[in-house]
Amino acid sequence: MVLRTLAKHFNDLSNVLDFGAGPGAVDSSSSFLGAYTSSGFPIVYIPYFSGGYRIDNIIGSSSRLLYTGVGSLRNDNVGISFLNGNVISGAGVGTPSTGHGTFNATYTNPWNVTTNLKMEFDPAAIPSAGQYVTYQGLSVECLPERPNNGDAVANHRGIACVYRGADTGTGGGTGTAIGTEVDNDVLNLNTNSGNVDEIDLNVNGRVADGGISRGLFITGGGVDGLTCNCVALDIQHGSYGGIKPILWGTGISIRSSVQSLQMYKTTASEGGSFVQAYDENGNTSFIVDKNGYVGASGLTLTKNYTPNSTSSCKKGRIMADDNYIYVCTSSGTYKRVALSAISD
Repeated sequence: MVLRTLAKHFNDLSNVLDFGAGPGAVDSSSSFLGAYTSSGFPIVYIPYFSGGYRIDNIIGSSSRLLYTGVGSLRNDNVGISFLNGNVISGAGVGTPSTGHGTFNATYTNPWNVTTNLKMEFDPAAIPSAGQYVTYQGLSVECLPERPNNGDAVANHRGIACVYRGADTGTGGGTGTAIGTEVDNDVLNLNTNSGNVDEIDLNVNGRVADGGISRGLFITGGGVDGLTCNCVALDIQHGSYGGIKPILWGTGISIRSSVQSLQMYKTTASEGGSFVQAYDENGNTSFIVDKNGYVGASGLTLTKNYTPNSTSSCKKGRIMADDNYIYVCTSSGTYKRVALSAISD
């Protein structure tokens, strides 16, 4: 057993005031640096002052490409920072409006500024123990779901291991841009590949309740009659300058599934389309409406098939061979139209 003095317990949490920081116009650069270099992974508390704090000096390297350890005050300071909504200004925090933010700006996107709680981890500093080991800077896990003897309704309950929520608030209107994001995940690619998010749905036993398990479930609700420009899944990619020469290799890839893509309409009178594609001028080039009708600016038949008098089919199916086009009618049989060669 190792006995610790009271002073040691106080050192578990670094307070910038204990290192000489002052609110308002006082330059607290060295005091902040002292708090962040107090340990390899400091927990730094910054008490709230209405006037905030000033960090006038850029201390240490300004590079944000690689964490170089303690001894500098930048936007990749490893540790947990309780910023408490303070306004932190001065030349030492950079200019986030031009993408040169430091200290309380984020490492992956120095335009963004953290206002309350900032956590920086360095899992790559731990030597890897094997090919299949992943080192996590932050791990949040919940024990398995199960019925509870105290449940008001037996065998009916739900849990969420992590819940994040936000409200867009008021103030919107024509010509305004007051945006809200519940999550903003960023992965900057360099010479290594990576995934922005990995969602694993592992089947380790027979699911007995008859419910549907989903890797990604997008749902929502609202008041009857209200509409919005809402898209459940929007996939875009382009250059930072907006010229858009960087194209996705694949927009959506679906593998190892029984039904690769399913779409449903909810009422017989429901309008709209299952699929709609546009050309460069915004004109519809391909459409499948919710009645099952297909419209296309061009049609390619690649199946070489010759039915006979006993071949059955579903109405609307179109096939072709070198001599005929075959159309399936309501009788469930094919009718054909002869093809003739084009000649001058």
